[in-house]
Amino acid sequence: MTAKRMLSFFFVLVLIITAGEVAANAANSDVYTDENGIRYIYALYDDNGTTKVIIGDCRYNKEEEFTLVIPSKIGGYPVAAIAEEAFAEHILFNKVKLPDTLEYIGTSAFRNTLLTSVHIPKNVSYIGTGAFGAHDISFKSYTVAPENKYFKAIDGVLFSKDGKVIYCYPDGKTDKAYAIPKGVECVFDYAFSSAENLKKVTFPDSLIEIGKYAFGGTGLESVHIGKNIQYIGEEAFAFSENLKVTIDKDALPYIGKDAFNWTAIESDEYGGMYIGHILYSLYNPYADTKIVKIKEGTTAICEGAISHIGGEAVLELPSTIVHIPSDAFRHACVKKFSVHKDNPYYTSVDGALYTKDKKTLLVFPYQEYETYRLADTTEAIYTFAFADAKIKHIIVPENIKVIYDKAFVGSDAEKITFLGEPQYVGYKAFSEYYLEEIVLPENSVAFGIDDFYDTRWYENQRGYAYIGNVLLGYKGNFTISVMDLPDRFTSIGRYAFRSMASVSEVRLPENLKAIGDFAFANCYNLKEITIPATVDEIGTGAFGFNITRDTDTGEVTDFKKVEDFVIKGYTNSIAESYADANGFEFVSIGYLKPESTLLGDIDCDQRLTIKDATALQKYVAGMVGLNTQDKINADFNLDGKVNVRDATAIQKKLAGLI
Repeated sequence: MTAKRMLSFFFVLVLIITAGEVAANAANSDVYTDENGIRYIYALYDDNGTTKVIIGDCRYNKEEEFTLVIPSKIGGYPVAAIAEEAFAEHILFNKVKLPDTLEYIGTSAFRNTLLTSVHIPKNVSYIGTGAFGAHDISFKSYTVAPENKYFKAIDGVLFSKDGKVIYCYPDGKTDKAYAIPKGVECVFDYAFSSAENLKKVTFPDSLIEIGKYAFGGTGLESVHIGKNIQYIGEEAFAFSENLKVTIDKDALPYIGKDAFNWTAIESDEYGGMYIGHILYSLYNPYADTKIVKIKEGTTAICEGAISHIGGEAVLELPSTIVHIPSDAFRHACVKKFSVHKDNPYYTSVDGALYTKDKKTLLVFPYQEYETYRLADTTEAIYTFAFADAKIKHIIVPENIKVIYDKAFVGSDAEKITFLGEPQYVGYKAFSEYYLEEIVLPENSVAFGIDDFYDTRWYENQRGYAYIGNVLLGYKGNFTISVMDLPDRFTSIGRYAFRSMASVSEVRLPENLKAIGDFAFANCYNLKEITIPATVDEIGTGAFGFNITRDTDTGEVTDFKKVEDFVIKGYTNSIAESYADANGFEFVSIGYLKPESTLLGDIDCDQRLTIKDATALQKYVAGMVGLNTQDKINADFNLDGKVNVRDATAIQKKLAGLI
């Protein structure tokens, strides 16, 4: 577990607010004057039914340095929190005594004060970044109450209680070198930032994670990245102007944006900056008509590393590259990718960068096309693959299976034609403005109206939004109660009518064949639906469920079944199977002739195969449902029960054992 995850609990206190907000905006804000004439601006807040105090600032009439003694109670309530920047820039008190009632110290709470040390009381569970000291102040030491369950101090440095996280190295310490103790797994965000006296730091083999700006603005001159380090946050070493970096030959960490900006790393003749075998940055805006080479021996490219190359450049990748992140080439303007023939992981097709098997398109070059058809081998289109692509019409081949998140973001495409239907379409895959025409295969359910949000096509929709015979959603009056869908539609896309809460009745088209995932999710007033006999595909949670989606990824994070939801349909239909799988009441409105009555033929393809045994195992595991005839076929051993014994019997039959 990373340190950021370990601390996530404390962020839900909703106390990450500034002193000004406490003073001006917080409910019940007030002023308390102690016996020494110190006036504290504070507010009350509720913590699981207990009233507590958060301090936002203080005022005093003093001309000499003094010790600030923060009260343990105000108005009879415990002082439990100090807001962000609450005492920042106060330059008269040179010591502070924190009360034992204190639980929370906000970010930069004591920034730019005269404090040289602080004692952390026993109940403090959260300390914000930069809470004490700054680069021009001589804060030198932490001490921690032995009873504190969350923190401890070693030689004045603040650690987590278990010693796995180093939270803060005081920037006023005068040591020139520091060895991070064995057992430390994480250097937290800003932990060493602005420690200008520090010239050398040694990492233990246990270190895994280096946080955001962890060593930013330090006086470091050298650092070695060991093979066990997996993560280096953005700007982790930035503005350490004298820093030179070495890296273990087996190390392959994630390196965040600008992690080594403004350090002593030098560029090669092509504008490439390397940390050992990792290409950190390649900036060459004057590469027109030239070849730009990534040097042999390079194994990985950092995210956003190829920030800009002249528009006529051919980028040559060596045989040794094994890792390229999704946005390595954003805004790179590479005219053509060329990959060494001996590279085992990557290749180029018509100048585009593909995986070696030519199944995944990683990056399309910066070239202008009216129409471009991807290689027929293409099964997946990677994140940002078409970012900034200058193509008017993109044809996606029949074999397509996966379109990753934001695959077409930023392209100039005005039209996309899909010759096949993907099995998965990522979040905001087409979120760009120019797209105004889309061609989909018949009966497609892979797409929904949300997939094309923020495009010209979306802006032009009124009422039912559709492409060909595919009904993708609705854009209009969300107060309608009865939805009578036109018969010309043969499929309904995923999430098509999600959250149309006013709808209480839906009439599906008579020739409907397929319904996509969560198509009618969160239709809170819809309590029953009738499924036509023609439907042979119903996606996950298509109706009868209320869902929650992650706003950043679009993934469904939770879905709950609607109690007493009724499905009306035909016996032996997919509607009956859907009801069976999800435990909904099924009301038969007719009978369909079985597609197969062959004993053991669960998938009704007129054959007995291993697929039937697998389908039966999934049914027994509660993963799929069966209709009436499926269940009759499933009882292979004719004991009146459908269970794993039937699946075993089918397998034995196929193996010739019975």
